[in-house]
Amino acid sequence: MLRVLTVLAVLAFAVPAQARSVTLAYDAVYTHAQVVDNAPAGDSVGDRQVAGGNLRDITGKKVGTFQFVCRYVAIVDGDAHEHCTGTGGTRDGHISFAGPARKSDVDHTWTFKGMTGALRGARGRGLVHDATMNDSVVIIEATLSRAAKLPDGEVPRGPANRRFIKRATAACAAEHKALRALPPFPLTNFDPLNPDPSQLPSVGQFFNGPGDARPLERALIKRLKKLGRPTEGAAIWRRVTGGLPELIAGQTEQTNAALASDVARFVAAVHAGDRIVEPLSFATRAFGAPGCDVT
Repeated sequence: MLRVLTVLAVLAFAVPAQARSVTLAYDAVYTHAQVVDNAPAGDSVGDRQVAGGNLRDITGKKVGTFQFVCRYVAIVDGDAHEHCTGTGGTRDGHISFAGPARKSDVDHTWTFKGMTGALRGARGRGLVHDATMNDSVVIIEATLSRAAKLPDGEVPRGPANRRFIKRATAACAAEHKALRALPPFPLTNFDPLNPDPSQLPSVGQFFNGPGDARPLERALIKRLKKLGRPTEGAAIWRRVTGGLPELIAGQTEQTNAALASDVARFVAAVHAGDRIVEPLSFATRAFGAPGCDVT
């Protein structure tokens, strides 16, 4: 959930010029996070999540920072419901943001308001997706109160790509359907960051056998390449098609490490996998095809 909060701050960013309605995309990366656990111990009303970090654009460039506090307002069936507030900023100005969150969810929607600089008076809605434990992807549909040149974070979202995105989403939906048909992971208590060495061979055998997603992912790469080049956002789309082979290579490394019962190698491969998934998730959502996200 902390990842989710981070992404909120992303809303504080630059809005592009020459248009009153724009789409902004940011990767909110945590640099610090803390849970303030008030009595009684465990999740309870009044507990807080406090975090902050850096905002990066689609190229990986740092464009700003954010900070937030999420307060637990209710515990429902063991799940913490929260209300989050925070601020973020770039060279284009600062924003405030607020909205609800739920600890178990990976997708959230917040609203933001521009406070200073070229962002003053801007309004928008931010769709936040927790891609990994370390970051959240934020896509903001913003309305500017005035024309301004705000290059940070803007991504193309014109009508020219609608047919391309529709075809890409259909291809990804077919792959996701096939993935859901694979057998479920057989271990219920497996911790990938602190694995039991005795369980690793079974993990490797599963992902090298009945749970192997790589053939489906290779087929998806071929289908997506057949679509050709999009009219807009070709550089972002290349991050999608280029990221999928990296994902497959990362899965192969994890599988081989598990088969070898190599704990250190396996944990390193899990962390490396997050570094692959993070930009891939960002690219699919920035392009406008969230249905192709692997997270």
